[in-house]
Amino acid sequence: MSWHDTIKSSLSKKPPIRLTTMCRMLLALGTIELQPLLEGMKIIAQNKNRGHEFNTNSYPWTHSDGWGIAFRENDCWKIQKSIQPIYEENTNNLNTIKTNHCVLHIRKALGSEIKNENTHPFLKDNIVFCHNGFIPEPITFSKTFQPQGQTDSEKLFYAILTIIKEHKTTPEQAIKLVLNQYTPKTGTNIIFSTPEETIIAVRATNYPQYYHMVIAETPTFIIISSEELPTYPDLPWQKIIPGQYVIINNNTRKYLLKNI
Repeated sequence: MSWHDTIKSSLSKKPPIRLTTMCRMLLALGTIELQPLLEGMKIIAQNKNRGHEFNTNSYPWTHSDGWGIAFRENDCWKIQKSIQPIYEENTNNLNTIKTNHCVLHIRKALGSEIKNENTHPFLKDNIVFCHNGFIPEPITFSKTFQPQGQTDSEKLFYAILTIIKEHKTTPEQAIKLVLNQYTPKTGTNIIFSTPEETIIAVRATNYPQYYHMVIAETPTFIIISSEELPTYPDLPWQKIIPGQYVIINNNTRKYLLKNI
């Protein structure tokens, strides 16, 4: 049975043994409003936006296992998480937030518990991290990091931080080194966001429709998302080529595309 069939089978049977997470996520920088970002992700979470390898008629692919948002306010990260489906959540408290830096994540859990400790984004050392994908191999990291949850995502974050700390590398170098250690076919996309810079990596995969990411920019903001946001239908969305990563200056919103 292929990994694809295993995932589909898990929807009608018990979850697969491995702890996996398959999600939707986005980064927004500049003059942004949270309401259309949240409303767009609510539509996406209900499987109402676009087709991909997993949301066939037999297997509706809702992302209903929690959500989280991280945003910069007064030079600090603020994080809000919930284990409820985002489309059932009243998010009006976020509509008046003024921020120029936001990371948003909606979760589909396959094999790990639905609880806040497993909900993205993760925050450590003033860095926010989100992950969409599945890493089947063991993930190694320093014992100085103590995971609060069960996900491969949190462990992947700590593996990157371990390389940065122990080898004195840049985040860009650490991300490339860590991602290239693991099987690419199951999909691994990440958002690694510091106050000054964000790196978004899109690995090549056997499931390019589900694991693709797109980028759209205007003179006042930029959005990088797992899907084109239905609340921004007129934006010039461009696909990021699998096997590339984006490195962005959060203040100027200038970015470069490089190969992983």
